[in-house]
Amino acid sequence: MQGYGYRISTATNTVSGSPLAPPAALASGLTVERHVFDVDGNNIDDQDLEQGTTVIVVLKGEVNTQNI
Repeated sequence: MQGYGYRISTATNTVSGSPLAPPAALASGLTVERHVFDVDGNNIDDQDLEQGTTVIVVLKGEVNTQNI
């Protein structure tokens, strides 16, 4: 048996897919609020919207670095 020195080998493994369950919600120092209004400015429940309904969505975000 004769040795021929060292050879460098590399290997790559790629995995893709979808998780079985969504990850748990984490604040990570960021708080986001969502408010939905109709075109007249009335606060509405966004769970009962029909397709094609025009709405105004207001997002409010806040960063809290004390809890990180």
